[in-house]
Amino acid sequence: MSNPETKYTVERANAEVRAHAPAVRRTPYALKYHIAPPCGWMNDPNGLCRSGGRYHVFYQHYPYEAKWGPMHWGHASSADLAHWRHEPVALAPDQPYEEGCFSGSGIDDGGVLTLIYTAHDERKPFKETQCVARSRDGVTFVKSPNNPVIPAPPAGCSADFRDPKVWRQGDRWMLVVGTARGDDGCAALFESDDLEHWRYKSILCASNGAYGTIWECPSYCRVDGQDLLLVSPIGMEGKEHKNIAMFGAFDPEAGTMRIDRWQDLDYGGDFYAAQVLDDGARTLLFAWMDMWNRDYPSAADGWAGALTLPRELAVRGGKLLQRPPRELEALREAVLADGGDAAALNGVGGDAYELCAEMKACAGELELSDESGGLLRVTLEGNRVIFAQVGCAPVEAPLTLPFDGAEIRAFIDRCSIECFVNGGEAVYTCRVYPRGGRISCALRGEARRARAWALGDAFEAAPC
Repeated sequence: MSNPETKYTVERANAEVRAHAPAVRRTPYALKYHIAPPCGWMNDPNGLCRSGGRYHVFYQHYPYEAKWGPMHWGHASSADLAHWRHEPVALAPDQPYEEGCFSGSGIDDGGVLTLIYTAHDERKPFKETQCVARSRDGVTFVKSPNNPVIPAPPAGCSADFRDPKVWRQGDRWMLVVGTARGDDGCAALFESDDLEHWRYKSILCASNGAYGTIWECPSYCRVDGQDLLLVSPIGMEGKEHKNIAMFGAFDPEAGTMRIDRWQDLDYGGDFYAAQVLDDGARTLLFAWMDMWNRDYPSAADGWAGALTLPRELAVRGGKLLQRPPRELEALREAVLADGGDAAALNGVGGDAYELCAEMKACAGELELSDESGGLLRVTLEGNRVIFAQVGCAPVEAPLTLPFDGAEIRAFIDRCSIECFVNGGEAVYTCRVYPRGGRISCALRGEARRARAWALGDAFEAAPC
């Protein structure tokens, strides 16, 4: 790949993608219907928004190698949440105030697709500042001459000051940034009339010793009348590199949010940096479908990292649910199974498919395996589900919502599994790299109905 000592530009990044993406797409683990980098590295989802009649998903991207490097912003867009196309790289660290374009968010500002991101530069006294870039065509972005628009963290806050999330609150814009005060993770709140001039308002909320020492990727949303703040806490006991949703009450005038309780977003080990978007009718979520300090077998093929499927959020019985949106049904091709008992799924398999098992009671077991044995076992036992992944300790999640029986729905995509139990009351995401390229399923227990579908390729053949 190209010499990384050359100055970074979006033109250079796009040339790199054009040169290597076709070969990456032919590799055995290349995902068929999840967003993954055309080549190189991916981590956090960024800039989730709807603009110009399309959904836009950006992501942390290093196109030159399948490992973390000076961060760019990759870009994919969709008209329907199911079928995607890779767009040109949106941002490169090409300004004197940045060595990397770190995570952030996106909004439609009167028809102008606007990105708000963290410029990272270890050479500066304040290593992380907040910046703006705009596009009138949804593809080419121009950085503001006023950058950085937030040049320093609030007094008393850490120089770890990143991942802005912006939303409209009445007649003003609000922005929350992850940071810390001492050893206490917190979210700093700013407000603006024009996205260029920001006023520090307050500390939205803080860890108070319970939720970690630094917060990353804060994402505020309101779902079914419930205020939620999603954060990726560092230093939270027993939850290192995890995502949680904090329930509480947001007071926009005071600029504070009371935190009442929290919930795991995903019980798997490959889920981080979740971000939400409001499309006007619902709140959707994407997350990074990987984790730091892992082996990435696909790196040998020139790529690493992926995003989860979009998930539609709901609050029911005081719990946050994550459900695959109905639009994903457009990916269904051949019916692999459709029967009135568990045996209908036995022996079903492939490299890209969806299954749905409607159990008569909260009892039973789904096992997903490759040619060498089990990869993931999902066991329903009364008021709990147990996820057991090969090489990992089993994880137990409570099931408390009043469902008639139980449902297990799983999406398999070559080297990933996303499993939704009871309409998304408990979710488990993992990366797996199956021997032989095929993942088979077996279902035990009493089922009302068991179905499976082969899923098609969600991407245009030629990225960028």
